[in-house]
Amino acid sequence: MTLVYRKLYRLTGLVFPLIYYFTNKKLTLNILAVVTVLIGTTEILRFCLPAFNQKIFRYFSLILKEQEKKRISGTTFFLIASLLTVFIFEKAIAITALTFAVFGDAISAMAGGLFGRIRIREKSLEGSLACFILCFLLGIILIGINVEVNIKLVFFGALAATLIEALPLGIDDNFTVPLFTGLIMELVRL
Repeated sequence: MTLVYRKLYRLTGLVFPLIYYFTNKKLTLNILAVVTVLIGTTEILRFCLPAFNQKIFRYFSLILKEQEKKRISGTTFFLIASLLTVFIFEKAIAITALTFAVFGDAISAMAGGLFGRIRIREKSLEGSLACFILCFLLGIILIGINVEVNIKLVFFGALAATLIEALPLGIDDNFTVPLFTGLIMELVRL
């Protein structure tokens, strides 16, 4: 059940591509910077103050992983990656990459947990297929609401998000998925 809460919480990350869709790069970067500094400061405090770290985990135990007690949280990695993604890539690619990162991670973990039979290290083929299908469908929706991507970018973006989410790189996928997806989409666009 904790996985469900964690993935539902992760969907709150959708607020950043939505903000960017309805506003502009400068405002989105400013909001992301403020949120990233606040969460980053909380991370520093919890590593410096063990009692504070225990309190954080007591109140947020449904959305934090046990191993995050001693390492940077996935939320922090996602915020840093979001900030970089919006800064580096043009609007349509950033919105698409962030959307894929938010939903791809959630569906991959949930489908893998429910239906995963074919294991690929810590991940499952079924979770990866769910990630690709959902990202591709979301890309089609983004095309429909006039985010300036095309079917080719959507396909390769969905594929990139799926592959980087599945690969055991040793780097938090909340960081790698949006940046790698944006990079691949940018290369395909060129």
